[in-house]
Amino acid sequence: MPGTRRLLVLLCALIAVSVPAVADDRQELEQSLQSRYRVTVIGKGMMGLGSENAIRRAGGTVALRHAGLWGSFDRRQTAGWAIRGDSCELLTGRKDLELQVGQKFYVTAVSVGSDVVQVGLLTVGTVSSGGQSGRLWATAGFFFDPKVIEQGDMGTIEPELDRWLGLGDGVSAPSAAPASAPAPAPLPQPHAPPSELKLGMTRAQVVEAAGSPLTELSFGSRAWLTYPGFVAVLENDKLVSVDRSQQPPSKISIRSEPAGADIFLDGKFVGNTPATLQLFAGNYNLSLQLQGYAEWKRDLFVISGSDTGIQAKLETAGK
Repeated sequence: MPGTRRLLVLLCALIAVSVPAVADDRQELEQSLQSRYRVTVIGKGMMGLGSENAIRRAGGTVALRHAGLWGSFDRRQTAGWAIRGDSCELLTGRKDLELQVGQKFYVTAVSVGSDVVQVGLLTVGTVSSGGQSGRLWATAGFFFDPKVIEQGDMGTIEPELDRWLGLGDGVSAPSAAPASAPAPAPLPQPHAPPSELKLGMTRAQVVEAAGSPLTELSFGSRAWLTYPGFVAVLENDKLVSVDRSQQPPSKISIRSEPAGADIFLDGKFVGNTPATLQLFAGNYNLSLQLQGYAEWKRDLFVISGSDTGIQAKLETAGK
């Protein structure tokens, strides 16, 4: 018996040294990714108040960079995807609506398994399709060699995640992979002049005619594709005008006390405070709404190329 007891103690000691070491590495990787994406907190608040799908604390946002994913209106049927390189496969859940490149999402969860990094996604605004309306839920599971996970190899993990999910409020295309050997810089290719762009063109047709835009911003049903010398303005994926003034967008930082208020511009939901928006020059109706507080409204005049900060103090409802 004493020998058996010593053997058990030794085995327990070995397990305590080896197994937690791997678990700790995964936990550290998970915490690092959660900090990177600033995870949004979803669910009921204190005392069980609020909806299970309510946003309790908004975090950062990501923009989808790769086509192929679909989302579900039903959180219980969240579309779960397995992603390997440029390919994706639906593993669980329901496909209600295809997610669009450039569409913005809150990251609702980040978890790390033995060979997978899973990122929960929730559309920033509501969408409508086939008589259904609401936010779309999806989970992107990025699969790696288990050794990459064990080593917490962020140099391998981050580029794979970035290929599909762009960090931040702005939408930008993923950077091209560096060439194995330096090559002469190519001559700049001229973009199609505005005269060759016809009203009613789809985004795909605009890009085919003018090439990839320098930047692309979206707000509600509108999108702005910036090219050297002009900006193509789209409404519901159709070209509605070509702006030759080439005015740069403005950076608008919106904060509220307390934080977590819904932000509406011209009646459209665009995010939660605190948030940084990129808007083109013009007049907007800004509204902040938070349960238990009076609606905060302002007329927002955006000057081209400006950097503006807005701090709103919300008053308790009934005051």
